[in-house]
Amino acid sequence: MRDRDGKQGGYPWRRDEPDPRADLEEQIRDPGGAPAGASSARWRQFRLVISSGLVLVAATLVVLLAVEGAARLYAALRGNVLAARHGFATTKAWPDPGVSTPEFHTLVADRYADFGDYYAYAGFPDPAQIPWTDEPVRINRFGLRGPDFELAPRPGVFRLVAMGESSTFGFMVDDAQAYPVRLQEILVQRLGPDAVEVINAGLPYYTTEDMSILLQQLVRKMEPDLVTFYIGYNDATLLTRLLLERRMRADAGALPAAAIDVRTFLLERSLVLNRLARRLEARLRGFAVTEGRFPPLSTDEAEEVLDGVEREFAHRVQALHRQACALGIDHAFVSQLHAPLNMWDGTMEAGDDPFDFLVPEARGGTYYTYAAALRDQLAREGLDQPVEVFWYAHHRVNDWLLGQPGLRTLDFVRSIDGDWSRLATLVHLNAAGNEALARFLADAVRDAAASHDAALVAARCR
Repeated sequence: MRDRDGKQGGYPWRRDEPDPRADLEEQIRDPGGAPAGASSARWRQFRLVISSGLVLVAATLVVLLAVEGAARLYAALRGNVLAARHGFATTKAWPDPGVSTPEFHTLVADRYADFGDYYAYAGFPDPAQIPWTDEPVRINRFGLRGPDFELAPRPGVFRLVAMGESSTFGFMVDDAQAYPVRLQEILVQRLGPDAVEVINAGLPYYTTEDMSILLQQLVRKMEPDLVTFYIGYNDATLLTRLLLERRMRADAGALPAAAIDVRTFLLERSLVLNRLARRLEARLRGFAVTEGRFPPLSTDEAEEVLDGVEREFAHRVQALHRQACALGIDHAFVSQLHAPLNMWDGTMEAGDDPFDFLVPEARGGTYYTYAAALRDQLAREGLDQPVEVFWYAHHRVNDWLLGQPGLRTLDFVRSIDGDWSRLATLVHLNAAGNEALARFLADAVRDAAASHDAALVAARCR
């Protein structure tokens, strides 16, 4: 319909001109003024990019799942059923003796393998390639260091099982220099041939939690007359790191912490991702405690961390003590020497002189003089270096251990006055240190080896 002036809908209109309303409608649809075809093309391109990305992500997941499945199938064919079922998070299939509180139950199962009925360290597929010794390391059929032995002890032979961490295993020394070997040789010299058998059940990275499992799974079947626990460093270090990283996690915020939790979950449960993580450990670790990232602690903050470490360590040792008593096993705890080395930059390597890395305040004194100096600093101003927190946490657990009248404790550290020259690294004994520990234990257990009394064991446990 048109009005008298040739207008339609209020707009001038001619047959030979386009209707201006079409341009207005197009501008409403595309405010930028671009033609409708260009807008649709951009939208199609955007959808293509999104769909291509989703396809790529899906294809990557399919490939990773296929590789993960192949890795688990290979693990199953090799007989590692736990890895095939759970990846590296195999702790679900482990017996939990209740040594740790739930807050600190942190077994790292990728360091174990299945040796028949027993779980032991799996880091030595080719002992000839172990870098920190001059000679091959002999691993027996139980996954322990040393020659093979029968589970049942020989009649009339006093059997001592030395349990502990890598210091007991014998990092940095050859088979003949590890203190359990020297301990047997010394006791045989004193008590006569075929009088004593010492078994090395020290395993790298072990904590009291791991030793509890090994005690239940294997050591009790050896029917030992005495078990010694040379412990402290691994428990104190692990617990201190957990508590410090918890503080760093709180400071980082919820979102970064959640992202790290997801990544950790995947790394723990994937055989493939875990292998990759080993090559990128420093980058993949969530809250790595280093000198550059360490938050200085006030007196109250440091005491809170130290109290937490001591409280959990006390819980673990007392649980281990009750377990040994329930099994009827005589046992003793041995204090562990630990040097305060400033090695957080990662430059220390096997074979380096640990004295080059000693903190200046410790170079002129011993273990106990440095402990006194650090105690004064803690009371005055707190602790501002990671080496101070980790070392003093270890000292606190040693101090607690030696102060328990209900436990049989042997103070090796005091016996050598904290002589740093006995160490090859911050905690591993050199040949001279192993010799000193063997002679110290020989003196301490000689009477027990000469006249073992089951009634005395029961009395100690009461």
